[in-house]
Amino acid sequence: ETADGASLGLDSEVLARHQAWCEETGADGCMIIYKEKVVQEWYSKRYRLPMHAMSSTKSVAGLLTGMLIDDGKIPSVDEPVCTYLEEWCTGDKAKVTLRHVLSMTSGFEKMRGEKSVGTKADKNEYVINLPLTYEPGTEWVYSNEGSQLLSPILDKAAGEPIQDYASKRLFEPLGMQDTQLNIDQAGHAWTYADMLTTLRDFARLGILMLNQGQWDGE
Repeated sequence: ETADGASLGLDSEVLARHQAWCEETGADGCMIIYKEKVVQEWYSKRYRLPMHAMSSTKSVAGLLTGMLIDDGKIPSVDEPVCTYLEEWCTGDKAKVTLRHVLSMTSGFEKMRGEKSVGTKADKNEYVINLPLTYEPGTEWVYSNEGSQLLSPILDKAAGEPIQDYASKRLFEPLGMQDTQLNIDQAGHAWTYADMLTTLRDFARLGILMLNQGQWDGE
C-alpha cells in the first residue's frame, strides 16, 4: 500500500531531499517504506527488470543459512565446512566453519581479474578447489569467493539446490513473485551477488527483518 508521507508525520522536505540525493548519486531506484506503507518510490531511466541485487545477495545467503539452522538441517554456524564438502576435510580447510565463511575470515585472499569467481562458468567447482592464503579466523578479507562457497554448502544442507529452497521457503511466502537467485552455466546458484529481483520485492526482505522474521503472522 502507498501513503503520503506527510499524513504519517514525515517531513515532506526531507523526503524530497532524499529523492534528489538518489537522483544525484546515480541510483537505479529508491524506495522508502514507513509503517509498512510505501511513502516514496522513484526509478531512474536506467532501471530495468530484473534488477541485480549485487552484493546485497550475500545478506540473502546469510538469511538462508539461518533458515536452514532453524529447520534443523544445519546444527549451528560453528559447523565445519567439512561436514558438507569432503574436499575441505584436510589441512587448514578442515578448520573452516560456517562462521568463518559468513564473516569473511575463511582464509581466502582478495581476488580480482581472471582469479575472480565472476569470470568462472562453474562457480562452485572453482571455489571448492581454491587454496587458502591465510589461516582460518586470522584475517578479514572481503571475498566473493568465500561467499560463493555457501552455494555448495547450502545445496548439501538443504538436500536440494539452494535456489529451489530459497524460492519455496523465502521468496514465494513473501510474495516475491519476480525474484530468484542467479544461476551459473553449471546450474549453481550465485550466493555472492546478483539475485534477480525488483525494488518492491527486495523491500519485502527489509520488512521481514524489521518484523523479526515474521510475515503475516508466520
